[in-house]
Amino acid sequence: FFRTWRMSRIVHDELLNSRLDSANYLSVSGDDSEKIENKGLWCGAMIATVGVMAVSFLVVPTEVRQQGLYSASYGQSMVAKTKEVWKSKETWRAKIDSFEAAMHDRMSRVQLSAAPNGGEESHDNLQNRHGEPPLATPAMLRNPPAARHCRNCKPQDAENANAHVVEDVVTTYLPTSEAVQPTSTPVYAIIAVLGTLAATAAGALGRYLYRRQTKIQVPALIDMADTWAMAATSSGIPQGVMDKALKVNLDMSTYGTIAEIGAGTEVGRIFFYVGASAGTIAKTVCAYDMKVSDNIYGECDRFVTQERLEQMLDTEYEELEETLRVHRPKTKFFAFADTVVAKKWGQDNECHGWMGMKFQLDPEAPPVRCLVHCRLLDPTMQEQQGALGALGTNLIHACFFELDGIMKPVAGGADYSSFLKSLKDDLQGRVEVDLVKFEGKGMENVSPYIIGTELVRQGLVSAVTFDRAGEITVPTDMIRKHSILVSRSMPKDLVEAALVKVPKSDEAKGVIHLTELTLAGLTNSESPNYTADLSKFDALHGSPAIISNFPNYIQLTKYLSRNTNESIVTLVDSVGMQALFKEEQYMSLEGGILEFFGCVVRSGLTMLVSPNVEDVFVDPELQLLFKFMVENGIIRSLTE
Repeated sequence: FFRTWRMSRIVHDELLNSRLDSANYLSVSGDDSEKIENKGLWCGAMIATVGVMAVSFLVVPTEVRQQGLYSASYGQSMVAKTKEVWKSKETWRAKIDSFEAAMHDRMSRVQLSAAPNGGEESHDNLQNRHGEPPLATPAMLRNPPAARHCRNCKPQDAENANAHVVEDVVTTYLPTSEAVQPTSTPVYAIIAVLGTLAATAAGALGRYLYRRQTKIQVPALIDMADTWAMAATSSGIPQGVMDKALKVNLDMSTYGTIAEIGAGTEVGRIFFYVGASAGTIAKTVCAYDMKVSDNIYGECDRFVTQERLEQMLDTEYEELEETLRVHRPKTKFFAFADTVVAKKWGQDNECHGWMGMKFQLDPEAPPVRCLVHCRLLDPTMQEQQGALGALGTNLIHACFFELDGIMKPVAGGADYSSFLKSLKDDLQGRVEVDLVKFEGKGMENVSPYIIGTELVRQGLVSAVTFDRAGEITVPTDMIRKHSILVSRSMPKDLVEAALVKVPKSDEAKGVIHLTELTLAGLTNSESPNYTADLSKFDALHGSPAIISNFPNYIQLTKYLSRNTNESIVTLVDSVGMQALFKEEQYMSLEGGILEFFGCVVRSGLTMLVSPNVEDVFVDPELQLLFKFMVENGIIRSLTE
């Protein structure tokens, strides 16, 4: 233990000598930075001590521990080696000498002098542990008599004799209850647990040192004990999300409010949980009651809407400006808000919400806004709360640290991927983000079409819809209670003729035509050409559109049916219909082409063929299938 403790001290000294200058990139004073450094380094030193001890007890054989640890020769060699290793450390010479003296005093109680009867030493000569044996001189301890052996052993059997003497020493000077016994199974289990904990701690220390070396600010300079305690009690908060929240909290240039309605107050909880929130959070609020919410933000028809979100952002931001601007003239204010409906008790409702940021790019600049709509996919309300907290934290972090690429012109090196990709960090498969919108001065170059394309490319959603003005819209808001006609690059006159053919119920508000663009028709996702992609959108001529990664009409129909109960019709030409009857494109389906058209029948999808079905030629073996689809009105001619 003594040697291990000294080793931990030198580990601490070496870390201290090679540490990074934390004061250069922390908003704390030099003294505070030194305290943070020393805390982390002392934790590392203690971990090294416990880890080496645990590993030592795992690897040292039981017999060695039973005999060697109590032998005078082992103790003497330990002192010598320790002194040799540490002889260059002047500050420890006094402690080494003190330890050596204490070791001499302890071992001097062992009778090591030669026996009067010619060098033999009897077991009986070793006095009972209640007695006081004569002291041995340091010379005797350093050079014990070579002839020392048990009278019952032959002189040449030195190894056996020494073992007997050691056994006598242990038996004599330790109480029976303290005698060293072979390690039992429970002790081995405890040692194994300690070894596992030591290995875990060593891994955490390695991660800590790596982050320091690579100058990662968060959480490299947090007290390590606090970091591990936070990870152990984080209640499912991903480490990456906590890192982002802490990075925002440590940025003294931003200050703002977090307002949340529905699904708890998870975003604010994360920022408070990681610490240092006093420099970032001016207020958190949750106006859960509808009347209270109306009283604070004003009245609106529905609460989980873009209208309510904008009311919340405007109200909270204006309060910051009116209350704190005089006291914080150089601070960038922000207001984060969300209004969400999560899974209700005993109901299978749609779980979605709006969230957004109103924030400054510069203390003297007017605020800009970033609005987001999401769908929560987790099966339980508790999981949805966690996902919402992570998404909100990702959004706040992205608005402050990932915005540069968004603000550049499309033809001037714009990069939308880093901002949008960061929204799904630690949320794969848990949320869908189908709308991201920027408003305000400095955001004029942001292209909604490119944002929508990147949302699909980055896997945040399977499809994104656009209104006639080319703005991203929530599918439900645009197509709810509407019949839908979907086509891919069809002439305008054919589209107008097809709109008349789309059936609609008495409750339907009308028919909407959506021009579908797929990722396969755009540039490569690894090196997208935003300018080339925009040229394809120019051909829409003000028509509502949908961008998707759906491989066929079945997935598209399912997506649209989620947002409307009215009819869905697709318009294809004869060449496109012939392609649908090629069996090779359905090899990935277990039921092949029959499975695909079976799903078409079940989904209620209607296919209009331009100009008519007589122009479609299919393989002879599929003629009966094609005839069945035509006779049942699933495939129809546009000219009927």
